[in-house]
Amino acid sequence: MSDLVAPLLAEVLDESDTFWCFVGLMQNTIFFSSPRDEDMEKQLVRLNAELPLALASSSLPSQISRMP
Repeated sequence: MSDLVAPLLAEVLDESDTFWCFVGLMQNTIFFSSPRDEDMEKQLVRLNAELPLALASSSLPSQISRMP
């Protein structure tokens, strides 16, 4: 999972906000666990596409407050 959290932390720069973004990511995305590199690469490509959309849509605190 650290492969998924590291890009979030690099963009958000706050551990608490990164945690809640990761919680929302895991609740709203279907991830599967696999030891194969190509599967992790697919997940990272998807995260790379979704992260800018999430960060650009609004300010981070308002996104966190909308999480269930």
